[in-house]
Amino acid sequence: MPDIFSSLRQYAIIVDVSTKADGNMRLLDEPENDTAVWKNREVFLKRHGIARTQLVRPEMRHTGNVAVVGAQHSGERISNTDGLLTNEQGVFLMVTMADCLPVFLYDPEQHACGLIHAGWRGLDADIVTTGVVLMQRAFGTKPQDIRMVVGPGIGVDHYDVEDERAKVFQHYRGAVEKRNAKQYLNLSHVAHQQAERVGVRGEHIRIDSTCTACARDMYFSSRRDRPAPLQTQMALMGMPLST
Repeated sequence: MPDIFSSLRQYAIIVDVSTKADGNMRLLDEPENDTAVWKNREVFLKRHGIARTQLVRPEMRHTGNVAVVGAQHSGERISNTDGLLTNEQGVFLMVTMADCLPVFLYDPEQHACGLIHAGWRGLDADIVTTGVVLMQRAFGTKPQDIRMVVGPGIGVDHYDVEDERAKVFQHYRGAVEKRNAKQYLNLSHVAHQQAERVGVRGEHIRIDSTCTACARDMYFSSRRDRPAPLQTQMALMGMPLST
């Protein structure tokens, strides 16, 4: 795995992102597809000593909604959410993505973590801000204590957007770049600035520069491949049970 996650792994938490070699991780509510996907997921989870029943996952409808979960939610999909938070050991959060950003949050003081699925719609709805604020309310987290990692997603060079979408993010410094009559959106810049605006320290934020559209052999990419149906990687985060 990229060294980008070392800032989180130093706290003995589990954090990972699957690759193409791990197979497609997207469920479709179709038996043949989903049987194969769960097999891929279980192999990936087994690598970390995690059972399928320990997972909690958001519905992922490109919302700005974040929920607090615990052991009572294990094995469930939480409706109308794109981010999850927990302070319980043995509860593992997951999201899937194929160009959107996985955003990992960890508070080493309150021992709480969060995993957010952040595409342009979620970022427009301030989902990173929502996650940080909810950690404050739910766990007593101080934003300056949060360690944040933005995982692999589509890079600015491959994310040209229409004018209407670009205007939404013009107030984020450097998030929109104009080149040859096209406008390009940097999702990682938006996520970084949302976190800083609510008190996360810049030196505690790390961004994976890997572009999913560029890394053809490593990651699925919706924009690059435009597959039907969509294939995705999965991101995983959680605190193992103390031994």
